[in-house]
Formats: sequence, C-alpha cells, structure tokens
Amino acid sequence: MKSLLLCLFQGRFRPKSCVKYGQGVYKDGVYKIYDNGGNSFPAYCDLRSEPGIAWTLIMSWSRENRFISAFHNTPLQFNAAENENSPNWDRYRLSLERMRSLQVHSTHWRATCSYPTYGIDFTDYLRGNFKDFNIVDFLGHGKCKRVEYVDIRGHNGTNLTVPFWQAKNVFMLGTDSSSGLCEFNPTVGAVSSEDNFGFYGAFNPKFRCTQADNSTTQWWFGAQLLKYHEKRSLVLSNEKFLFKTGSGFEGLGCPPPLGDQGRFRPKSCVEYGQGVYKDGVYKIYDNGGNSFPAYCDLRSEPGITWTLIMSWSRENRFISAFHNTPLQFNAAENDNSPNWDRYRLERMRSLQVHSTHWRATCSYPTYGIDFTDYLRGNFKDFNIVDFLGGGECKRVEYVDIRGHNGTNLTVPFWQAKNVFMLHTDSYSGLCELNATVGAVFSEDNFGVHGNINPKFRCTQADNSTTQWWFGAHLKK
Repeated sequence: MKSLLLCLFQGRFRPKSCVKYGQGVYKDGVYKIYDNGGNSFPAYCDLRSEPGIAWTLIMSWSRENRFISAFHNTPLQFNAAENENSPNWDRYRLSLERMRSLQVHSTHWRATCSYPTYGIDFTDYLRGNFKDFNIVDFLGHGKCKRVEYVDIRGHNGTNLTVPFWQAKNVFMLGTDSSSGLCEFNPTVGAVSSEDNFGFYGAFNPKFRCTQADNSTTQWWFGAQLLKYHEKRSLVLSNEKFLFKTGSGFEGLGCPPPLGDQGRFRPKSCVEYGQGVYKDGVYKIYDNGGNSFPAYCDLRSEPGITWTLIMSWSRENRFISAFHNTPLQFNAAENDNSPNWDRYRLERMRSLQVHSTHWRATCSYPTYGIDFTDYLRGNFKDFNIVDFLGGGECKRVEYVDIRGHNGTNLTVPFWQAKNVFMLHTDSYSGLCELNATVGAVFSEDNFGVHGNINPKFRCTQADNSTTQWWFGAHLKK
C-alpha cells in the first residue's frame, strides 16, 4: 500500500483499469483511470465482491431511465456517453473510446442487478469472457452465446449458451428469458418477451433489475488481479461451477475436470478462495488424504479465507465439546455435517498446519462479519490449540466485546482439561483489554458460557451461536 501511494504522489501510477487498484486497495469506490491516450477519467471500481478479480463499471441505469437511447437501443460499439465523468447508478454510460480502452485491459464482463442494494450474491447475475463472446462488437438477434454463469429469477447454470440481442437503433445488449432458445431455459415464471439485463421493452417485476422504477442494471468489464494470475490455482475462466448437494459440494466449487481426476485436493478453504466466490460447504482433504465436508467463509474478509472448526448455540453450551474440552483433545460433534448449532471438527490438526490465523465470531449466520463481538489472532503469537492455562495474557490482532475493542493488545484466556474450553472473561480486567464496563460477574466470552451476558451477541438468546475458525491469506 505504501509503494502504491508513493507512485500516486510521484505521478508514476497510471492505471488503465481497476485491476491495478485491486493489488493494494480493498475499498470499493471511484478511482482515477487512464485511457490509452493518457487521459484520466473517474471510474467506479468493485474490488472486493469477487475475490481475485477487479471490476470497472461501464454503465448503470434505473428502470425509470430504460427508454433513454443509451440504455434502450444503442449497441455498445456505438458512442452514447451519459454522465461519463460522474459515475452513478441511475444514468451512466462510458463513451465508446473509454470502453475500448478498458476492453483492452479486460478479460471478462458481467451484468448485475441493483448492485448498490444487493451487492454480489449471484442472483439475477450474468458473467462471461471476451474470448467466448465479445459483447462490444456483437450484433445479432437471438444468437446463442456461451457464458460462464447466469442466473435469472433462480434459474441458473454454468458454461452454457444464452440467447442475446443487440442491433443498431433497435436493441441495446440483452437477453430474453421467455424465448426458450439455446441451452439455458428460464421460461418458467417469465412474462411474454421478458427482457433481461437490457432494453426492457417488456419487464418482469420478479427480476431484480426491473422490480421497481429505482431498480438498476449494471454492466462491468473485469480482469484477474495479477497476484492471483501469476500462479495457476483456480483461474477464473470457466471455473465457477454449480455443484448439486449429491456431488459432495454445495454452492460454487472447483471445476469437475480437476475434482473428477483427483488432482484438486484442497487441504483448507484457502485453495477454494482463489477461484470460488460463494461461501458454503466444500470438500477438504486431511493430511492422510481423506476427504471431509467443511464450511468455508471466502468473502467476509478480503484476502483471507476461513474454515469453520466449531459452532454451537447457547442452548448447547453445557455439552462437553463446547464447555470443558480443550481444543487439543478430541471431542467431535457432527464432524461430517457442518452446522451452526452443534458442530466440532475432529480434523483440527490437519487444518492447523495450513492455517496462519484463528478467529471467533458470534451468530455469524445472522450478522456475518461486522467486527462486533469478534476476536482474531495468529498462531505465531498464540497457539490456541495447544494452550492450557488460566487467565494468561495472550496477544491478539483485534478484539471487540460489547463495543470495547482494540488492536494488537493482550487478552486473558482460560483453557483446562475437564474444566474450561477456550474462552476469555471480560469481567476479570486482566491484561491490556479492559471490557469490565457493562460486564456481568465472571462473564464468559467466546466459550464455556457458564456466566452469560445477554448484551454479548454469542449469548443473547438460546439460539445465539458461537463460532471458531482457522484461516490463512490467499496465496500470492
């Protein structure tokens, strides 16, 4: 990050797309881009929604503005700039010159619906690559073109053909889900001549882009971050496949050719993080080569992936695995069925070898990661698996308990065989973190929960949950 800022100040940093910002910046927003002629312009960059790839917004418009020529009947290969120096969601399209400049530095394109509202959850979403389908130069009616992934109103698929329309003075780029042409068939639930991702002569309020007048559609150009591209890992192109539960995977996983031939044998969630964009249960291999299902959090903290090692509800706090069995002793609970209410992994040692960090979260399925009632550290400073002790001060990277928080400070921990599972006590006042204000007597946090505080998320109610995770940075 420091070198990036130095380059900015010295005038040497002249990015041609959002990819360059993705190497060191992790906040989405408007950044300065340079066209092929050396002229700068502002562009909106999505740097976090799909790990390993950065996206540059080329156009966005609301349903209310659907009949403006730039969004209705002007193909991408013709100039129809709208507010090109003021990126916005309601009425924006880059000039053809700037699109062409970005296209040179892009490998992929995508379309999204109401991105400011929903972000990226792969619902009402479309993605392809320029090699298979050059959307800028395409002109045609109902032509079947191959895409990497598509979802329209819950109908979805990977690596299949979709019909597209684009014609001068007639159609801006889009598809028609009522047509039934090509391999993709989302006709169930479609309205007559339903337009998707563009044109919108006929629209369906059940499709996110056209739910209401303020619903929006976006088109983007993207490319892989260089640090992901330098090594093979899971490259983006044609490797985002949907697995059915019966395949041993849930959600989006590695491509069938690798899995089927046995060459892709990930030891933790990190290897999925190189090319997978949806959290869920994936197949992991232990050090003995045996596979098991594990829940992977791939998106909540950009640049790092997390593997769930245990989760339990407040109602189950007195079960030995969550109350008085330290991590270094086996106490598996539903080891082959990851869940939030009663789960503890037997294969912790195997995952630990491939992990650099650990964290604890509260009611992750409800709150996700907002760093409230949250704890994170690294194994180098504190090996939580092998630790046994009472009230010992250990250094953590970040901690928050009921709004009391800090970075790079010590926290008291307890863990003893047949007495305590790993936890801290915010009432104790020991070490550098002082979370005593608002604490209940002998308040247990992130484990044991013999004494609970309903103001702490993990113990708000009987269905509140606690999670522990092992994690590591994505490989460069």
